[in-house]
Amino acid sequence: MKPRHPRRRRPFRTFLILLAILVLGAGFVRWDNTALQVTRFQPVFARLPDGFDGCRVAVLSDLHGAVFGENNATLFETVAAESPEYIFYLGDLEDRYRGPVPGYAETVAEGLTAIAPTYYVTGNHEWAIGGVPELKERLRARGVQVLSNQYTALERNGDTIILAGID
Repeated sequence: MKPRHPRRRRPFRTFLILLAILVLGAGFVRWDNTALQVTRFQPVFARLPDGFDGCRVAVLSDLHGAVFGENNATLFETVAAESPEYIFYLGDLEDRYRGPVPGYAETVAEGLTAIAPTYYVTGNHEWAIGGVPELKERLRARGVQVLSNQYTALERNGDTIILAGID
């Protein structure tokens, strides 16, 4: 009978495996935070007026200055393919860690308003960067309705609902 040898440790191999897991994990987190993702669902609101039954809305948030295709063409094509009647942008258009990209907000505003009426509320990244009043004016100048502790009436098929935006 052969004597049993203690198992050899392979620290370099273990290190490489852990490094590969770390790199893959970081890559996934990066992709998940910058990938253009579409989720479709049909919410049920018991008190929604009948005139809004079947209304299509695109809800966007957290672009963080990311670009999807040349001049965001992929973003605009993806939104347009959903045929929204309204677009609601829920903040974090810019990224506080990278800072605002010159012309980015304007390009996104022009592209979205060409698809459907677009409504915007600020996110925490805009406030962290600063210059929120100027950003709001640049968006308004391109047709975006900025809701800053305000509301507006949306009308469809003879019915009205109130859309509110809170900074």
